[in-house]
Amino acid sequence: MMKKIMLDEAIDKERKALLEEIDELLKICDGCFVFQFFKKEKGRRFAHSFCINHCTVGMKLKETGRKLS
Repeated sequence: MMKKIMLDEAIDKERKALLEEIDELLKICDGCFVFQFFKKEKGRRFAHSFCINHCTVGMKLKETGRKLS
């Protein structure tokens, strides 16, 4: 029983660290010039796709999100 509680606490700490990392990455994206430019020129869908698939911050977000699952 004690091992399960300790394991749950370790998982909670790891999950919290990942969520904090995502929060920090999203702060970088807030007000991104590249996103705003592509949104204006090519549309929101293209801008979002670019950020997720080509931007280093977006790729890091995707990687961190996979760790959460």
